[in-house]
Amino acid sequence: MNPSANMLQLSQGGLSLDVPDDYNATDNATAKLDKQFIHYVANLTSFVYGSQSRQYALDVFTVEQTLASASADPADMRDPYATYNNLTLAQLYALTPNIPAEAWQSYFKYAGIPLDYSSDSVVVNVAVPKFFAGLSSNIAILTNQFQDFSMFSNYLRYKLLDFAAPHLSTRFVDAHFNFYGTILSGQQQNSPLWKRCVQQTDVSLGELLGRYFVSYAFSPAAKGLAEDMMTRIENAFRKNLPGELSSLLLFVLYWTLISNGLLGVDWMDDVTRKLAEEKLSMVAKLIGYPEHWKDYSDLNIDREAYLANVLATSQFAAEDQFAQLPLPVDRYRWEMTTPTVNAYYEPSLNEIVFPAGILQSPWFFDVDYPPQINYGGTASAMGHELTHGFDDQGANYDGTGRLHQWWPQKVKDRFVERTQCVADLYSGFEVLPGLFLNGNLTLGENVADIGGLHASYVAYADYAASLPTPPPEVIPGINDKQLFFIAYAISWCEIDTPEALTRQVKSNPHSPAKFRVNGPVSQLPAFAEAFKCPATAPLNPPTRCNVW
Repeated sequence: MNPSANMLQLSQGGLSLDVPDDYNATDNATAKLDKQFIHYVANLTSFVYGSQSRQYALDVFTVEQTLASASADPADMRDPYATYNNLTLAQLYALTPNIPAEAWQSYFKYAGIPLDYSSDSVVVNVAVPKFFAGLSSNIAILTNQFQDFSMFSNYLRYKLLDFAAPHLSTRFVDAHFNFYGTILSGQQQNSPLWKRCVQQTDVSLGELLGRYFVSYAFSPAAKGLAEDMMTRIENAFRKNLPGELSSLLLFVLYWTLISNGLLGVDWMDDVTRKLAEEKLSMVAKLIGYPEHWKDYSDLNIDREAYLANVLATSQFAAEDQFAQLPLPVDRYRWEMTTPTVNAYYEPSLNEIVFPAGILQSPWFFDVDYPPQINYGGTASAMGHELTHGFDDQGANYDGTGRLHQWWPQKVKDRFVERTQCVADLYSGFEVLPGLFLNGNLTLGENVADIGGLHASYVAYADYAASLPTPPPEVIPGINDKQLFFIAYAISWCEIDTPEALTRQVKSNPHSPAKFRVNGPVSQLPAFAEAFKCPATAPLNPPTRCNVW
């Protein structure tokens, strides 16, 4: 793997439902969902194709069911080695014998992907080879069975209509929302039109909108504070890399610190610790907004043609992305818009991106907030993203972003043992009666939640210790450490419907909000100390999963 070169990746997709198992009706709930999906397709296509809509619905379900049968499970997609398979174009053609080379080349051409088809050195990353092999086989089976390609043509027409539906007239919007919003997520009412327009503007013209957003809602003081907090989080994480214990004095010191939630790693040897520190020092930290804004001057917008604008901006974004293919990797290119209320860590670039959208009040951050609140909210999210560089996925990439095992096997084994503890812990969390979390699917996010809260607590403790006087009491009867944890909990306050929770557990690598609070605080002894939890309290377990 060359982290300095861009590469085209082909992956599985094409499904309207969340996971492959949704197309295999082994229980009443899944059978009901399949019928609801078929009804949605028939309803949507009836607006355009009239009496043919029932056939469209059956064709779409058949095609998606065959795609699902070749698709990998979401938990399996988390393995970076399993999803890194470099193939030459000739090998790709051999993998998919029922898809002619000319068809692949036409696809690449019309998608605007710049590839030299005559070169034997061109490689693509085929993330799930079995999916494309299955796609090839299923094309042959279905076309032989039905003697033509009409089934696939109907499927592609539906996919275009499904994409366009939220941007068309009311009946299309309502049909789309009824299925994806109400049936799948339990929402009873669509967002107001103005909110949907703002959201689409962010999707389509994110950096243009971001320039105005920053001038209005993100001051230089806010950027400076966020950068300072990120530096303190990095220093806190570095303090958490002491290596192996080699003396009684260190052992006593270790337990003194761990009892206060100030230290956690005793399983790394010195060689690995130094490599981890080196990787930590190489993390690119992009805070607030890009240094250089995207140029939209070649994009034509028609104020009278909304759907045309959505399609034009989608094409513009795709062309902009594919234009990077022959260029060196740009570590400072943002893949998230400035107003986005989110953040990410990219392991192949070893970079953290923290947009201005998440650095806002009242949720996470304000320059006038007490530090306990900023650290409990924003800094824990910063620590979360930083810990992703050392979770069960990120730990496979070195400081340059190269995928390889840079840990000695004995240290890797200790790490796996500890992450398995986290997986087992979260697999025991019951979200709804009889519905438990998948600890393997959510492992990376859970490790990052625990490590992020730990790092932010250490960073806050260091900050508070540097003050000439103790932090003042903000809420009568609530000390600063209690307020830190309260701020962390409030940052995850949300309302979830049973439908949304069921959908999340099946396919989302993030745990529901309740467990993103109770899980991490239960693993930090400082929480139990701050609230004087008795030894029998649910959030003060006798043993903990000590990863980061």
